[in-house]
Amino acid sequence: MRGRVVQDQGSRPISDEDGPTGPDLDRGHNGLLRVADGVITVMTGIHTGDVDVTVTLHHTRPEPDAGDWQEIVEVSAHSASGDLTIRVIMDDLDEELPVLSFNGPGDYRLRVHARGRDTAVDLAPDEVTER
Repeated sequence: MRGRVVQDQGSRPISDEDGPTGPDLDRGHNGLLRVADGVITVMTGIHTGDVDVTVTLHHTRPEPDAGDWQEIVEVSAHSASGDLTIRVIMDDLDEELPVLSFNGPGDYRLRVHARGRDTAVDLAPDEVTER
């Protein structure tokens, strides 16, 4: 699933409506992800604007895909309710982003790839600079 996300204030939370997704993990650990108060946050480089987001769901661990990604981080996540979702203000979506906990309540592994986070740091670009 692919879509454009309206980014504001440098982060995109992933959370479950019924509880914490995992133990706290400081952003300093990897720069791309932070886990605090039960919410996984994907940190962006821009302050405000559009970020291109693609979500793929896999029943088994996918093969590594280094591609042209500049950063790749994996994190474990727990979904108590089965509603582990990217919480965003969305715009111009080709399709709705799916619920990440596609098998219902339980444990999941998220792999986040990013590129372009250093292109327009703390700015509000008119064009998409991050994926």
